Amino acid sequence: MLASVKITGPMYHLPQLYHDIHRTVVEDLDFYRRLADSCRRPGRTAEDPPVAGHHPQAHAHGVRVLELGCGTGRVASVLAAAGHDVVGIDTSEEMLSFAARHGAGDAGESCESRGECAPIAALAPNLRLIRADMRAFALGERFDLIILGLNGVGHLHTDSDLAAMFGCARRHLAAGGLLVLHLFTGGSGVAPDGGGLVQRALVHSGGRELSWYEMRTIRGGASDLRSQRHEHLTWYFFGDKPDAEPEIVSLDLRIHSPDHLRAVAADAGLTLVRGLAGFDTAHAELPATTAYSAPADALGSAPAESRAITAPADSPDWIGMWVGRAGDG
Repeated sequence: MLASVKITGPMYHLPQLYHDIHRTVVEDLDFYRRLADSCRRPGRTAEDPPVAGHHPQAHAHGVRVLELGCGTGRVASVLAAAGHDVVGIDTSEEMLSFAARHGAGDAGESCESRGECAPIAALAPNLRLIRADMRAFALGERFDLIILGLNGVGHLHTDSDLAAMFGCARRHLAAGGLLVLHLFTGGSGVAPDGGGLVQRALVHSGGRELSWYEMRTIRGGASDLRSQRHEHLTWYFFGDKPDAEPEIVSLDLRIHSPDHLRAVAADAGLTLVRGLAGFDTAHAELPATTAYSAPADALGSAPAESRAITAPADSPDWIGMWVGRAGDG
C-alpha cells in the first residue's frame, strides 16, 4: 500500500514512476522500428568496414540512430534490439541510471557526470547512453535517423531552445539523414483546462496499484504562430489506503503547433518533407526526398502534402520529418 508520503516535484527525478506510466505506450514503437529499417543502408553487411563517423563499437550494418531525450530507454532499447546502432541522450542522471539498470541489470554502470557528452553506460555494443542536453551537444558522429519522441519538444520552452535543438540535430544528420519529431497536439483524451481532477488510468508501480488523476492549466497568449502558450500538468497518484497522502508530480510543457515548429526548423536550416497525423505504419518509410539533401528553397516549393501539416482536431499526435539542406552533409 502507498505510504503516507507526499512526493512533490518534476517527473524527471522519478524514473521508476515515469517508466511505469509509459510502459504501455507502444503505438509509436512499430512506427520507429519500421522507419529505422527503411533507413538501412543498402548493401551493407556486418563484415563491411566501419562508416566514417561511426562509433567503433557499433555494428557496421545497422542504421545509426540518435534519440534525443531518451528518458528510461523505452524507444532506444527497442531500436537497439532490432539491430540498429543507437545513442540515447538525456539531461537527467536519474533517468539514465534507471535505463542502465533496466537494460543491463546490476552490470549497468551508475550515472556519473563525466563531462557534457561522457558515455554513461555501454549496455551493448550498439546501445550507448550519454548525459547531454539536446540543445547543446557535440558527439562527433552523424546519424541516419534522429528521433525526438513522446512530445519531448514540449520540454523546450523558448524559441531559442527550439532553434538550438534543431541546429544541433542538423549538424548531427548524415547526408540524406532524417530528423523525426513527435508532437502532442491536444486532440481527444486530454484533461480540460481548469476542469478539475480527471482520472487517467491505473498505474502499477513498485508493487503498488495507483489511481492516476490529472489537473491541467493553460497559460499564455493568443494562437498566433509564435505565441508562448504553456500547459502545467499536476499528476496525483492515490493508493488504496484512504487516509494516505497522494504522490504529486508536476510537469510544465510548452504547447507548440506544427507550423511553428516548421518555421523555427527552417530558420535552423532544416526542411520539412512530411507531416503525419498519427503513427500510421503505412507511412513509416524514408521519404523519397531524403535520398539527397533538399535544396535551400525546398520549403517554399514542397509538395502540397508536405505543406498541409496541421493535424486534424481529433488526432492527438503529429509527426514531422525533416532533412538538412544541400551542403550540410
